Amino acid sequence: MQRVLEILFSRWLQLIALLVVPLVIALGIVLIQPRQYEASATIWALRRYEVVGATGAESDLNSTPAETQATAITEILQTKTFALAIAHQANLASTYSASARSNQDQLDSAMFDDLSAHVTATAVGGYIVSVTYDNKNPAIAKAVVKAVINEYGTSAAAFATSESKQLLLIYEEQLQQAKDDSNQATAAAATYLREHPNAAADKDPQYEALATSATNALGNVTQIQGQIDTLNNTIETIGVGSNTLFTVVDQPATGASPISRSKLLIEGAAIGAVVGLLACIIFIVIMMRRDRTIYSVADLQKITEAPVLLQIPHMPPRILAQTVDGLESGERFFLMRGAPEGR
Repeated sequence: MQRVLEILFSRWLQLIALLVVPLVIALGIVLIQPRQYEASATIWALRRYEVVGATGAESDLNSTPAETQATAITEILQTKTFALAIAHQANLASTYSASARSNQDQLDSAMFDDLSAHVTATAVGGYIVSVTYDNKNPAIAKAVVKAVINEYGTSAAAFATSESKQLLLIYEEQLQQAKDDSNQATAAAATYLREHPNAAADKDPQYEALATSATNALGNVTQIQGQIDTLNNTIETIGVGSNTLFTVVDQPATGASPISRSKLLIEGAAIGAVVGLLACIIFIVIMMRRDRTIYSVADLQKITEAPVLLQIPHMPPRILAQTVDGLESGERFFLMRGAPEGR
């Protein structure tokens, strides 16, 4: 702690510079950025967002319909296909420079990063979802919000039923196999009955086993067909589009004036302050590592085996200098003190 305080008081100008310069740079970056316009829209969640899985329609029953749909929009925005569909529909590429548009891969990555990070869907109450996006071009900001709602209405059902469609293919394969097994079991029972006409009346054990197998195989067909019918009904209910999922309450609109920079300035100041503090900490650590001042007997014993004959708690620099000059050339003494002027 003594070394830290010594560095703080002896290097305070450098520390202030390290703290202030990043802060000024961060605030300068914020101020030179183009003003941003915020576009927003609100939708009314008619029901919870559901995903059709192996056990039917699954949803977060602990969350409100608005929360489930806000979460769904946020998560779908993390997919590149969905985000780029929004970017192309809103002509987001027009806001980038010609050099950025010359490389399609880099442009797609930049647009995806922008939309996935800056489009926000927030639950406001139990059923209201607010969708917002900021951009320097107010028309593009409005177009992006509109595209988000349109693409969500189109793609939400596809995402929700994608797992169920794969499951449906598995069920159909199982159904075909079950039908084949049922036909074989029924044919085996009928063939045995033709060869043994009195088998049913005599309760022939072999015939009863074949008949039971045929009945069970037919029941398996019925069960799988029921699962397919239930799954298709669920897919049809969820996959009819946005009309059953949400309705738009407030159409996308942009404010007449750009948003205040207060929030951005606060964020920039916070980032600059954090960077400055880290720089100060690194500077202090470096200074401490370079500090070779002896403060205690333990410090002295790290660099020499000479015995300590005398330890003077405090001595002014002038007297200390005279004392050192007066020492005989053959004597070896180490004078230690805590004050920085006695080094």
